[in-house]
Amino acid sequence: MSPFSSVRPSGLPKGLLPVANQPMLSYVLEWCERASFNGISLVVPQDFISEFKYYIEEIYLKNHTFKNIEVIGAEDKYTGATVASLSNKITSDFVVLPCDFITDVPPQELIDLHRRREDSTLITGVYYKNNLENIEKKALISDYIVHTPLCGEEPKLLDFYAKDVVKEKKSLDLRARMLWIYPNTIVSSQILRASIFFCSKKVWSLLDEQRTENDNSLEIPWHKVVRDLSRKSWKSAHQSHHSSVTALRMLSPESTFIRCNNLSAYVEANRHVMRQRAREANMAGGGAPKQKQQNSSAASIGGDSTVGEDTTVGEKTNVKRTVIGNNCVIGKKCRLNGCVIMDNVTLEDEVVLENCLVGRKAVIRYRSRLTTCNVEANFDVSKQTQAKNETLQSLSMEGLVEDNESGLLDSDEESDEDDSDESGDWEESEEDDDEDDNAEEDDLFER
Repeated sequence: MSPFSSVRPSGLPKGLLPVANQPMLSYVLEWCERASFNGISLVVPQDFISEFKYYIEEIYLKNHTFKNIEVIGAEDKYTGATVASLSNKITSDFVVLPCDFITDVPPQELIDLHRRREDSTLITGVYYKNNLENIEKKALISDYIVHTPLCGEEPKLLDFYAKDVVKEKKSLDLRARMLWIYPNTIVSSQILRASIFFCSKKVWSLLDEQRTENDNSLEIPWHKVVRDLSRKSWKSAHQSHHSSVTALRMLSPESTFIRCNNLSAYVEANRHVMRQRAREANMAGGGAPKQKQQNSSAASIGGDSTVGEDTTVGEKTNVKRTVIGNNCVIGKKCRLNGCVIMDNVTLEDEVVLENCLVGRKAVIRYRSRLTTCNVEANFDVSKQTQAKNETLQSLSMEGLVEDNESGLLDSDEESDEDDSDESGDWEESEEDDDEDDNAEEDDLFER
């Protein structure tokens, strides 16, 4: 999500990035409210705990009835260890969620799937296939997912491998023991991880066993903890009794599910929410949502766009399929199409933007024309600039260092060197070769 997330000095924590002028996190919290969970533990990087507490206490809770939200600052670099550290707070089944998804799938539908699981199933993982054409396929973060047939009563997750590792090795090694137990195993590169995991409280005892065997076993992302537990279903010496099985549940192809873990998906999430709001307004008989702006009587603002509070739009400006944040100043004769403009942005007269992302407090000068560009927060674009497919950002050594050293919440693009176990070894060790996992960046609570 660079240059807009906190991997850059000018960026925001990922969960607070706006989607249709609401923090991304708010859509996940509202989804949780509909699920009627007993409580929500919001785990955030310790460096940004004050920002999240302010948003929850001063903004979100004042507009919602659900009050049991606890903000927890995390020092651990990996979400596997962070989730495990909450075990003393959780006495029943629980759900691990990312901060970056938007969906029309009712939470109760997924809860019911978990409740109908087999007795041996301890985790229900949610997966999906991208059905939005506007999201760049190369931007989607996918693995080689190894699972039992989806047409079965309860498909099982058996393993997964990062595509980059398979590409580097030029081979994908499957364990002979796994194929012996599950001869109809399928390997798919089209399934995407939603990073939603419904977990039985019995998971804690398995994690304790795993940590006893290897103190560093949880120093990895949570989805890899799930993978390691899934491997136990075919690594166990007692194959008739699988102590740990992860069910793989696919979302319906008709449903919408967006992970905002890349800029292409982030833009599409904004457009999706705006289309949804326009449909709801039309169904209610109110026409397009009313825009809150000043001095904009001569501007043309489409029904599939929104303008934030205290934003001024100049005369003869045309706005289509665009989200404009709060406290912005949009000049005269500007043309905006398919853009996301964050708070406190200034556009001078006759600026033309097509499919652009513009960060907070950026300034774009007179008669600039940008197409498919990303403009970092606080960046000043010189007048009459012409640019296409570029990222306009300030040079910053601090940002470069943070890109490599950021902790808990960074990237889905991780190294899976531990996936290089050789196949065909009938006497495989019960231990996973995860010594390189601790060099990875995490993705569950991404910065």
